[in-house]
Amino acid sequence: MGIIRFAINNPVKIAVGVILLVLFGLLSIFYVHVQLIPDVDRPVIVVTTFWSGASPQEIESEIVDRQEEKLKNVSGLKKLTSSASQGRARVLLEFPVHVDKDTAFRDVSDKLRQVTGYPEEVDEPVISATDSDMDKTIAWMILYSREGEDVAELKTFIEDNVKPILERAVGISEVSVYGGKEREIQIKLDPYRLAARRLTFRDVERALRRQNQNISAGSIAKGKHDTSYRTIGEFRSLEDIESTILAYRSGGPVLIRDVGTVHDGFKKPVSFVRSKGRRVLAMPARRETGANVIKTMENLRAQLVLVNREILAPRGLGLELTQVYDETTYIWSAIWLVVKNMFFGGFLAVLVLTLFLRSASAVGIIAVGIPISVIGTMFVITILGRSLNVVLLAGMAFAVGLVVDNAIVVLENIYRHRSMGKSKMDAALDGAREVWGAVLASTLTTMAVFLPVITIREESGQLFKDIAIAIATAVGLSLIVSV
Repeated sequence: MGIIRFAINNPVKIAVGVILLVLFGLLSIFYVHVQLIPDVDRPVIVVTTFWSGASPQEIESEIVDRQEEKLKNVSGLKKLTSSASQGRARVLLEFPVHVDKDTAFRDVSDKLRQVTGYPEEVDEPVISATDSDMDKTIAWMILYSREGEDVAELKTFIEDNVKPILERAVGISEVSVYGGKEREIQIKLDPYRLAARRLTFRDVERALRRQNQNISAGSIAKGKHDTSYRTIGEFRSLEDIESTILAYRSGGPVLIRDVGTVHDGFKKPVSFVRSKGRRVLAMPARRETGANVIKTMENLRAQLVLVNREILAPRGLGLELTQVYDETTYIWSAIWLVVKNMFFGGFLAVLVLTLFLRSASAVGIIAVGIPISVIGTMFVITILGRSLNVVLLAGMAFAVGLVVDNAIVVLENIYRHRSMGKSKMDAALDGAREVWGAVLASTLTTMAVFLPVITIREESGQLFKDIAIAIATAVGLSLIVSV
């Protein structure tokens, strides 16, 4: 065949081609994304609604039931799960893999606008196209004080000053803050003073809600310019709250300070985080889909140093934000374990070949196909935009034993022709030409077993796609190497 004769007559060109393949494969290692397991795309939409102070029973009857009635009719919906907890309703909608997430997001938003009858105190529902997947958490950090100070009251400070800096790290999508106490403005009312002024708790609530808002007052045209006006009424200090007018009695206004006191305090904690016997703040960092975990972790560590030096140190109290979990530790451990198994498998394959062939040159010719096929696969993986992960490396480890088969068949037939007294050129040409069809059929059979996995769009297909790509690519390259 032409390709075989070309390979025999142009050894320099073939050698250069192999060297380039290996070179690009080695360079690809520095550019490929590294993570523990492949990304699994699950179209999920989450609707979260807050109603401060409401019980789970009220949340279910007034919010969840109303939302379920409309959201259950969303096109393509696979599963709907809802939950009601103190002050919060959560509805999770799952869709099949083939459903476009943007389209599903719009459908959910349209259906949600049809829900009516919410109580006045209910906040606007929040729609997000993510489930805060903990599988994407690459780091955990804790904030503690070396001087033993309680850091629980610093949650608002951390959310306003530390969290945004950490989220600026390239590759980080979200940083959450767990534990601590949330700031809350508390108004403690005296029921006897309220009764004396013929007021109720509901009157106080309505007055606060009515006066704590900014309202547009329209615009006035002045020549070429339009001036917009707004009435500013949102509370900015405790004094503003204390001066809120509740009603007019006996010709004068009744203020909040007349019937109660205002305190800048904290919400009643319903959970806490402890580390080494002390209350701390825990902060998980989640990566963006497809982000290189190694590079992302380097960026996060740089931001962590910046936070400790410029934000926490000047505040005093011995505050320090420490990383207690690093996913890259497990990634490198798993990767090196698979890599060692690959080298060990390659060594065993060469050892078996040596025992049976008993020819150093023959073993060397066959063994060289292992690194060429494996390293060349890395180049193809990078071109396809896949990531370097444990599943991919497992597929490459499986392929180590397969890539030598074609070379063994071709070399053995060449050896048979050489034993007939033919020259090296004729033996190589005739030997490879005779078994070319059988080698091609064997390779295509192996590839046909794994390639269909690439077409599976469900979660299992997304998870094991890298194995199929790795084995099919390595075996395909071994076919070329063998001739």
